[in-house]
Formats: sequence, structure tokens, C-alpha cells
Amino acid sequence: MAGSPSVMPYRIIRGVRQRMSGFELSILLVGAIFFLLLFGNKRLPNVGDFSFLPYPDYSLWIDIGYTVSHIILALLSIGAFSLGLGGLACKFFWFRRILAPALSVAKSIPGIGLIGVCLYFFSSDLTIVFIAAFNVIWAVTSSILEVNDRISTDIEEVATGFRLTEWQYFWRIQIPAAIPSMVSNISHSMPGVWFRLICAEGILTLMQYSHISGCGGIGLIALEHRDIGNLAEILIILVTLVLLVDQCFIRPMKIWGNRYSGEIRGPQKNHSKSWFLHFWRRSNFLSIISLEFHNLISRLGNIRFGRIYRKIDLENEGSKNLNIIFFINISLVCLVYFLGKIKLEKILLGSLISYWEVLNTFILLFLFWMLSAFVLYSLKNRVSVFRFLKFFSIFPVIIFYPFLKYSGFYFVSLFLFIGTYWLVGEKIFLALDSIPNSWRQMAINLHVKGLLLWKKLIFPSVISNLLVGLSLAAVPMWDFLMIAESFASKDHGLGRMLFMSVLHGTMENQIILLMTLTALLMFLERFILQPIITYTAQKYTIR
Repeated sequence: MAGSPSVMPYRIIRGVRQRMSGFELSILLVGAIFFLLLFGNKRLPNVGDFSFLPYPDYSLWIDIGYTVSHIILALLSIGAFSLGLGGLACKFFWFRRILAPALSVAKSIPGIGLIGVCLYFFSSDLTIVFIAAFNVIWAVTSSILEVNDRISTDIEEVATGFRLTEWQYFWRIQIPAAIPSMVSNISHSMPGVWFRLICAEGILTLMQYSHISGCGGIGLIALEHRDIGNLAEILIILVTLVLLVDQCFIRPMKIWGNRYSGEIRGPQKNHSKSWFLHFWRRSNFLSIISLEFHNLISRLGNIRFGRIYRKIDLENEGSKNLNIIFFINISLVCLVYFLGKIKLEKILLGSLISYWEVLNTFILLFLFWMLSAFVLYSLKNRVSVFRFLKFFSIFPVIIFYPFLKYSGFYFVSLFLFIGTYWLVGEKIFLALDSIPNSWRQMAINLHVKGLLLWKKLIFPSVISNLLVGLSLAAVPMWDFLMIAESFASKDHGLGRMLFMSVLHGTMENQIILLMTLTALLMFLERFILQPIITYTAQKYTIR
């Protein structure tokens, strides 16, 4: 019964704690005003005339190499920055107090909207890598910070008894405990990584039409010229790259992460399968490399670096907060300045249009998976459906854009639905699989069918997980919104306004619109979704 719906709601409540605070709003407002004061009157250099996109003279293999190098550097950046930030937060508690609310804000920032700002500081290639890895870095770092809640008191006592240093405790206890959550966040975020990478390559092609930075730029040119042959070639290449990364990195990482899970696992055949991992294990040379790498990691963990580890009472230390009143006063000043800079009527109209599209997507996801839950409950071969949907979930939604565009059946809500359906669907499958067999048998014995079965068993079992899935889909949905609104219609939502500001290089408009989008997402997640999830989880907990 450890995974049954009777105890799952309590886990859900712990996972969606209310985190909206004046300090978070202060960070958002102060950061936006800081960038406005420094860069508000500047424009991006080298913004070309993107009304016509000629075919480049570059070799396709060179562009494939660009895309492959971008995704590899993005994955390496996720690991390096997450471990670095997590290590500093674990060593310096004052840094942790600042980083925790800053992460909560950073996770709500649409990474696509940062292209113009990042291009002001970095080269095109570094901008693509940073945009692709942006949102995942904060999610993985949060997994490291939140692991303290899952480390038992016995392990803390053992660490104290062996006088482990701060480095040894971080590398040998905290990181292994955080690996399942880290792996889960990375695997769920990979479609978003691919989406931001391909879109960044395409947007930079629009902004600097003489410079092509990968398959995304070539694909956009083929799309604008309606060159079906080259577009099909690029799509095949992108699908191949996505499958290779999934087989060579994501699936082996998930199998490796299962070793650190504290839950009882089923047979190995239920795990993700990877032909690359199978080949690696059968190769003596590669097995030797794995063993040496494992020994290297172990030696790193045995280095006695830093002071002796001392457990910090987070509740008592939490009373030493920063001066919130000081930051709130600064925020009020920044808010007055911010309101004086924006065109309020235009922002409000764009916000309503964007919120309407997101709301339509939430309704579509809710209805689709509620009806699907009723159908899936009665299927005996539910695993096959699970694998079928999981296969399509690894592809970024941008790959489906040409099919929707040429078919004429293109709607913003449909684009957002295709990009986020799996985040909700996985929670639905988890809820259905966690229904105890005794409850199923009781429903059969009592001849409970149809609407009564849905009302008494299926709905209470899946509603909390479905709402959690909607909450998980909110952040990537904001990324998809910018691209979907830009190409779909003439309605000027915030996503389209931000996209046009990026193309024209107006830094002030970019910062204002990006801050507004982030504030709207934080409001949606903290004040609407999280209270509903908490209420639903409490209501359907069986006592």
C-alpha cells in the first residue's frame, strides 16, 4: 500500500508547498529594474533584415555538427552548474538562503525569452547552449537542495560518527540521495531542452541571417521557402539525433539512477532498455573504462576537503532571514518605476490573450486525460499504450509544427497540448497503477460500472495526480507559448510581443515583457494551481 492513492496525497502536499513570498517578488522586481537601468536604452548589434532568408552555403554536415555540439555542451552545463550551485549551497548556509527563493523565481522564467539578453553578453553558440540548459539547471539544483528532507537521522548520525568532511558528506551522501530526483528532472526536461535548442538556432538565424548555427536554422529557412524536400531531410535528422541522445544518454542514466532509489524495484525487464547500454556492458574495453571511472568517482568522494560536517537545524537557522521589509520597500519603489515604463493597456491585453490560450490548454489536458483514465482503467494491456505515448513524448513539440502548419489545423492550444500532454499522462498512469488490486476486485464483486465506477474509484484516484501534472506542465507551456503565438495568428499575446522584441533587438521591451510573463506564471502556479492541488489532495485522502 506504499504507493496507493490513500497515502499519495500526503506526498503531493509536500511536493507543492506554498513558496510565494515577498522575497521572491522582490528578487523578480529588483532584477528586472536592475537590467532596465543598465541595458534598457540599448539595442542588440548585428540585427539584420530578416524579411528574406536566403539558403546558406554551409554543408549540412557542418550544421549537424553544430547541433550535436550544442546538445552535448548543454548537458555538460546542466551537470556542472547544478553540482557547483548545490555544493556551494550545502557548504554556505547564507548562500542557500538566497539561492532557494532565487531558484523558485528562475524556474518560472521562460528560457526562450532570454535569447536577446544573453546575446548581448555571449556569442551565438554560447547563447544557444545557455538557453537550452537554462530551466533544467534550476530544476536539478532544487533536487540537490531538497534532498535534506529525505536523509534519515541514522545516516546523519553515521556521518557525524565517522567525522565526514563537508565535501565527503556532499559527494557520498547528498548526491546519491538526490540522484533519482535529478535523473527524473533531466529525463522529463529533455523535450524542453531540444525545443529551446532548435528554437534558439532558428531565432538566431532570423536575427543574424548571414550566420547559421545548426539544424534549427536550416529547418526554419526550408519552412519559410516551403521546400518540402529539405524540410523532410532536416526533420529526419532531428528525429535521429533525439533518438540517439535518448538511447545513449537518457535511458542509461535512468537505469543507473534506479540503483540509488530507496524503493523496492520490480524485475529488470520493467526498466528502460537501451541497446547502447547493452553494447557497453558486452564490451570488455568499455567495461574497463566504466570501472576506472567508478574508481575515480570513489576516490573523489574520499578526499577529506573542508571542515568536519555539522548538521544545521534548518528551522532554527531559518529564523535568521534577510531583512524582508527592506526588500519589500525596494520592491515597491521598483514597482512604481516599472509601472511608469510599461504601456499598461497593451500589456493587459496581451496577458489576457496569453492566459486564455493557456487556460484552453489546461481544459483540453484535463478533459482528455480524465476520459483517457476511464478507458485505460479497463485495458489489460495498458503497458503497450504507455510505451506508445512515451515514445512520442521524447520528441520536442517544434518537430510537429510543420505538419500542423501545412495541414491548416494549427491552433496555439493544440501546439501547447502536444508539448505538455506527457507530463500529465505519466501522472495518470502512475495513479492507475497504484490502485490496489483489492479495490479493483471489490468494484468487480459489487458490479460497479460506468459513471459510478468513474465517480467512486477512478476520479478520486487520479484527480490529485492529474492536477500535479498540470502544475508540472505550466512552466514548459510558457516556453511553447512564445513560439506558438508568434507563428499561429495575428493576436498579439505576450509571447508574440516578446518574440518581435527579440527580433528587433529592443532590450527594454524584452526585459519588461519577460518580467511580466514570469510574474504571470508565478501567480498561476502559486495562487491558483497549488491551492487547488493541496485542497484536492486533502479532500481525497482516505482516513
